[in-house]
Amino acid sequence: SAGTLPEKEVTAVAVGPDGFLYAAGAPGGKVYRIDRSGKAALHYETKAQYVWSLAFSGGVLYVATGLPGEIHKVTAPAQGVRVHTAPDPHVRSLLADGKGRIWAGTAGSGLLLRIDPNGNVATIYDSSKSEITSIAGGTDGRVWVAASSADTPALGGEPISAPITAPGARAARAGPSRVDDDGKDKPEVTVSVSA
Repeated sequence: SAGTLPEKEVTAVAVGPDGFLYAAGAPGGKVYRIDRSGKAALHYETKAQYVWSLAFSGGVLYVATGLPGEIHKVTAPAQGVRVHTAPDPHVRSLLADGKGRIWAGTAGSGLLLRIDPNGNVATIYDSSKSEITSIAGGTDGRVWVAASSADTPALGGEPISAPITAPGARAARAGPSRVDDDGKDKPEVTVSVSA
């Protein structure tokens, strides 16, 4: 069954290990747990303007926010902590890998960050683009990222993949890259798309 949030937009969803749907609403940076009847209950409040991505690592929910760019670790309803504040205004994408690590992509400088199970944070890759839009993990342990830049600056500090209504704005260029566990980036292909 579908759930309805009180906010104007749903910006991220994830299915928890409990089988329930978790969804983030914007503006306001709140995360809701939606039961099988479609009823949404407030699960966690980030106090950020946006929640851009949700990822589960076991029973722990990780939440990526924007304005400010942070990563929160939520262990139970209303029980979470900020585990990292990014150097960029938005953390746009998350991936929980099978080794208990969290990978995060930022918007602003286009960085790929990795948080190990002890909470240590490292910048693994600087894409030279403005935003890491998506992260995927391969079965061989490799991590793949999609990075993009906009010719026109995003409006109001929004990531470039957020809706932009400026006339004449061109679509972003995406460049997926591969990052091995040893942190060495290996660019694979660049795709240019224009509106």
